Amino acid sequence: MNFKTTYILFGFLAGVFILLAFALFMDPGAVDSAAFIFPSMRSGKNTIQVDEVDRIEVDRMKPVAEKLVFELDPATKRWNMTAPRSTRTDKFAIQEIVRQLREAKPDLEADRPSNLAQWGLDDPSAIITLKKKDSEHTVSLKVGNTSPGESSAVVYLLSSDNPKSPIAVKKSLIDGLFKPQVAFREKDLLSPSVSDIKSFKLEESGKKSVAVAMTGESKWRYAEPVSYGEADFDGGENNDPLKVSGGVRGLLMNISNLKVEYKDEKINDFVSDESPDLAKYKLDVAKDKVLQLSIERIEEGNKTSSPKLIVAVGEKVGETKDKFYAMLDDGKKEIVRISAASIEPLLRLIADPEGLRDRTLVKAGAL
Repeated sequence: MNFKTTYILFGFLAGVFILLAFALFMDPGAVDSAAFIFPSMRSGKNTIQVDEVDRIEVDRMKPVAEKLVFELDPATKRWNMTAPRSTRTDKFAIQEIVRQLREAKPDLEADRPSNLAQWGLDDPSAIITLKKKDSEHTVSLKVGNTSPGESSAVVYLLSSDNPKSPIAVKKSLIDGLFKPQVAFREKDLLSPSVSDIKSFKLEESGKKSVAVAMTGESKWRYAEPVSYGEADFDGGENNDPLKVSGGVRGLLMNISNLKVEYKDEKINDFVSDESPDLAKYKLDVAKDKVLQLSIERIEEGNKTSSPKLIVAVGEKVGETKDKFYAMLDDGKKEIVRISAASIEPLLRLIADPEGLRDRTLVKAGAL
């Protein structure tokens, strides 16, 4: 074989690999799509990517009847639960459902019952429905019995792609379908991303309000009191008693870390839904000692929103007395517990509003 023939052969093979890579890039689900629960989600004219779903229904009939409906807000691109009640939703928990249904494959080695009744599919325990964004196209899944075992358990299913062919799927591959309602609740209270926060304001009865706003990259300035001028973004030395440790950057991290802790259905910091008695949790703004924390944050499409968190700072709660009761000021009166450690730097600032002032020029002048 001469060099010319070798070059031609290598060129041909390179072309084949490029075409294969291009095909996978254009439709990564086209390869062996029939091996999945929903082949139509991966190939054909009605493919559905994880970010192309805007409505999910989880209609549970057993062991307790419950219908969960999740919808994507087209303006904010945030997921909300709309039934059985209206509340903010953890988008990652929602996307996990779509991803699992898109990627799960049947377990071909599992036992196969002889009829629908034995599969538990003549009277399913749940029906899951996904709707594709900007269309009326849906896919649905009937959920039947679950086999014994933990890691080896399988769930018997019937998908709308193959409505006459029941399949078995390892439960661990679709465990997002079985999460309790509370697991879908949003855990981040104000903004999980520091970079999305453009301003914040602190208010406490009997004290001056403190507000700081971004004026440029890593540049912040007092909006209240406006006479305080520039705010120190990085913070002063640890031994500087006049400055808040960590500066604006540190406070932004504290704000972004305001989350509701969740371990499981029983161990979590979601306290009460639609509480009629705010006084019970010392969250009555007119009567109780509360901190009001407002931020301006960037949403999808360069839009902004201004959520406010109300925190009962009169006393610490929880088994180890290291948390405060809190709620978002959105009219829903959903009471949660949050870490006091993230709130205490904010309380120090409102107690001493000068704590963020940029004193660089003062120090330079003193020299």
